[in-house]
Amino acid sequence: MPLTTFNVDLIGPVFAIQTDESLDYMQSLVSRLRDRMAVIKTSAKVSDPLKLSILLCITLMDELVRERAKAGGDKAS
Repeated sequence: MPLTTFNVDLIGPVFAIQTDESLDYMQSLVSRLRDRMAVIKTSAKVSDPLKLSILLCITLMDELVRERAKAGGDKAS
């Protein structure tokens, strides 16, 4: 698939990335990130975009490590 430009608007500033994924797929990823960010914003009572982004990254990394451990890959610490 050829590279296309996709605009990302999650926490304020909009920026463009190039991807070989479909527009629908990229939109679904961003939508899921927005949903997760809304949950974190509510549960952690954090509104600062940078802090929200960091908490989102930590949450997603935790999920990834645990899933890989379940699959027999990386060990969760």
